[in-house]
Amino acid sequence: MPRNMNNPGFTLVEIIIVIAIAAILAAIAFPMIFKTLQSDTTVKSAAKAVIADLKTAQNEAVKRGGGEMQGGVLVEKSVFVVFPANTNTYRVWAYMDTDGDGIRDNGEETSIAPATSLPSSVRFGASAGVTTRACANGAGVPQASGLSFSTQASPPCNGDVCLEMDGNGFLTGTTSDVIYLTNDTYNYAVSINPAGNFTLCKWGGAAWSIIR
Repeated sequence: MPRNMNNPGFTLVEIIIVIAIAAILAAIAFPMIFKTLQSDTTVKSAAKAVIADLKTAQNEAVKRGGGEMQGGVLVEKSVFVVFPANTNTYRVWAYMDTDGDGIRDNGEETSIAPATSLPSSVRFGASAGVTTRACANGAGVPQASGLSFSTQASPPCNGDVCLEMDGNGFLTGTTSDVIYLTNDTYNYAVSINPAGNFTLCKWGGAAWSIIR
């Protein structure tokens, strides 16, 4: 259809072509955008799940009360969250010093729940280029493990890194710690201070920001 030179508007055919091109571009872009958002959500959800499980462990530690007198001997009680190396799993254990000798012996630990696994696309750690000093406490961590706290030889840790919580829900024998999670595109971190408070952070490409 020839265009009237006195009418600078678009013809119907031109409008249809533009709409068709826009629809094709949207069809191509939307799955990519959705996949990107889904990828971010997966890591964030995994980090939130870790916080929820740590809070459950904390509540269990408070419920147990840290210890009790039995036959004139103080029997220590606490809860451990153990992260077996290279498994991207963690497990909550209750501990009670049943013989009152102040030493963690085999058989004095009880599993509170089965091991929890991260989603298959998520691991403990940080992707390349990420500054592993997350949130407000500035704790550093080797990217290889993604866990800033140390290993313990005694049960239930048995050489793996683990967190111990006392009868007040406080961390025992440690300063502020960080758990890093990544799918090598998005990075989140769970920061835990000695009082047992949790903070969720996200890596923004140049710095960490706290997620409220």
